[in-house]
Order: sequence, then structure tokens, then C-alpha cells
Amino acid sequence: MAQVINNRFKRDHYVTTNQRKYYKIFILTNDDYYFIIEKRKLYKSLLFKNIFDLDKTAGNITNPIFLKKFKSKNVKIIVEYLNFYYNKIDFFEGPNQVTFNNIDYYLNNFDKKFLDKFNAFSISDLENLIKELSYFNIISLNRKMKFVLYFKKNQKRIK
Repeated sequence: MAQVINNRFKRDHYVTTNQRKYYKIFILTNDDYYFIIEKRKLYKSLLFKNIFDLDKTAGNITNPIFLKKFKSKNVKIIVEYLNFYYNKIDFFEGPNQVTFNNIDYYLNNFDKKFLDKFNAFSISDLENLIKELSYFNIISLNRKMKFVLYFKKNQKRIK
């Protein structure tokens, strides 16, 4: 009897590290969109760290993470950013020369295309977006968005 209980415990609770790496997380937003992200990316970026500290079981298909504060377009920004930076492990491009008034100082073409999406945003919309994105704790994305806001605020003065 004890042998059966031990085997069942191992089967139900023991997970190898390879299985942990590719565990998928289901995220629902307040406008009824869902996203699926690999948990491996979440660990690397510390995304949703505060949620996982509270509930380690959150994110599976029977218990998805429900982000009722967030619209899908903001979560989509994060998913796109993570998919690029955490799938391309060996990615590197040479640095470009930086000028003080040029927002295109970023090191790669992905950032330039990614940040072009926010040119149409007003300053208040950008500030609200930065507040929402800061909840997800992706430091590199937060810094880039703050630079976009800085250049947006100082656009008239520089030109």
C-alpha cells in the first residue's frame, strides 16, 4: 500500500526541469482576449513575479491568470517584446552612433520598429501605458518606453 502511495505521489507531484521550462501560461484580459506564453520567458523577465509569489498554481488552462485591469493591446505589446528578446538568445547587432536628439539610438532594428507604434500616442496616453507596463516588471521595456516619452515631451524644444 505504501508503495502505491509513493508512486502516485511521484507521478502527480514530481516534475522534471525540462517539463518546467516549457510549461505554458494562459492569460485572459478584460476585453476577452487570451494569450499563451511559456513560463520560461516569464522567469527570465520576472514578468508576473508578484502574481506567482501569491499563487503558484495560477496560469494553467483550468485556472488562467485574469488581468482585469489590462486591455489586450497592452498585453500584446509585452508578449511581442518577450517573444523577440527571449527567443533570440544569441542575438547581437553592432551599436550605432548616438546623437543627443535622436531616438533611433537603440541598438537594433526591432526596437526602432517596435517603438514606432507609439508615435501616434499622446503624452498622457504614453504615461498611462508606462504605468500599466511597469506592473509587469520588465525593466528594459520600461526604460525604453520612458525614453520614448522623454523624446515626445521634448520634441518641440529639440526641433
